[in-house]
Amino acid sequence: MDTQSQDWQSQYRNYWTIAIHKSTGRCALKDLPQIQSWFQSNFEKKVKNEFISERQLQEECVALYRNDGTEATTHEDTRFSQLRLRSYISHQIRYACFQLAEKFGERHNFTADNLFPFVLDDQGHLNPNYRPFSLEILDNYKSDRAQLNTWSVLRTKNHKELNCYLLSHNLYRATDWSILNSTTTDQLKDILYKYFHDAPSETERNCQRLANYHQVYKLDRIQQGLKGLCPPPTPQQLMRMDPDQPPEVTLEELKNLATRLRQYCIHVRAGHPDIYDSDYAHWEDALNQKTVSAESVDDEHSEFLDSFGQILQDSLNAAIAQALQ
Repeated sequence: MDTQSQDWQSQYRNYWTIAIHKSTGRCALKDLPQIQSWFQSNFEKKVKNEFISERQLQEECVALYRNDGTEATTHEDTRFSQLRLRSYISHQIRYACFQLAEKFGERHNFTADNLFPFVLDDQGHLNPNYRPFSLEILDNYKSDRAQLNTWSVLRTKNHKELNCYLLSHNLYRATDWSILNSTTTDQLKDILYKYFHDAPSETERNCQRLANYHQVYKLDRIQQGLKGLCPPPTPQQLMRMDPDQPPEVTLEELKNLATRLRQYCIHVRAGHPDIYDSDYAHWEDALNQKTVSAESVDDEHSEFLDSFGQILQDSLNAAIAQALQ
């Protein structure tokens, strides 16, 4: 094999090797000779002669898999394109797990090996009898919003079961403002009164505080068409929430409220929460890639908040049930 062939095969190897989770608990790479042969037959000349970029290559394979206007697509092309893309996605899933473990693992006592079982469920079969997570990512992929690698990493980091596991290790990756946005006043009332045993008067004050926050902050975002990450409220917004006190006081009250909600959710799920470090645990650190549009970030963020809302409700139900026993 000449040097040029070795170079391009090394560059594109992730398209015919798949990252799998083994029964030993470790991750391994599995060769897919059928996919390698098919890939070489269809794309070797294009990539070796630089007639096609990697993104164009991915888009062509997505089109083959989805049969998007390609009447000549064979059943074999469809199946092989799917597995080839699942293979590529599996490496992005693996990378996302390593990222999370590198950033948070030592502090929160987990490794990438602990994360793999939740998301690396594809064993590389041409016709799987179940829907692996890699295929879920592929079927929901929107090429006009992000590149496939970015899309795959985002979807992995917002996987519901994976985030429940991270929550059990006291890692809750959401901003204060996201938490407040996704909490209803009824939920807050139950949590403060039944879990924290706040006085009724204090519970009502905090519920009104949250209602004022929703009326100003959430309404502003809707009216202005804002999407994506939730920045802190501005001093002007804080004044509108409570004109009778300095904005910095209102800000501190809201942050304290969000901290209590965070601690409640972690405590019910996992036991003893760590103190939240806003400079350390922002999940959106992974989103600083220029290829991601505001709309795609909003989709992923909304999915994460939906997960949080369900976790919050499940935790509340569990706490109430325990109290009634």
